Amino acid sequence: MTGSTVLPACMRGTAYVGAARCALAHDHRDDAVEYLTAAGELLARWSGWRVRQLAAVRGQLGLAPPGGERPVTGAAALTPREREVALLVAAGLTNAELSRRLYISPKTVAVHVSNILHKLGISSRGQVRDVVRDA
Repeated sequence: MTGSTVLPACMRGTAYVGAARCALAHDHRDDAVEYLTAAGELLARWSGWRVRQLAAVRGQLGLAPPGGERPVTGAAALTPREREVALLVAAGLTNAELSRRLYISPKTVAVHVSNILHKLGISSRGQVRDVVRDA
């Protein structure tokens, strides 16, 4: 699966992570695992956002990271402020409402929401309610 050299390894690894997300969204777990395995091989020497995305999808599948240690994920990975914002997002508040309620700028709210979605490994505000309720 990793034989093509048209794109650099980092870009192919990132593409495989995206393919794994798509497979996972359509309940094709085996395909998602195969894509993540390929991505892991391609991104083995990388760090940063590409590897964090790989780890997030691995976490959604319940797979341990290659080193065997489980990183802190899910609601436990949120800072106290992110937990506060997540609870308000789960209650249905918009970014503008969050901004007014917490006395922070709309841009800061957007950053918090983005970080929450990333750390929880989800893609929408609606999913925050489910994660917060189960935590």
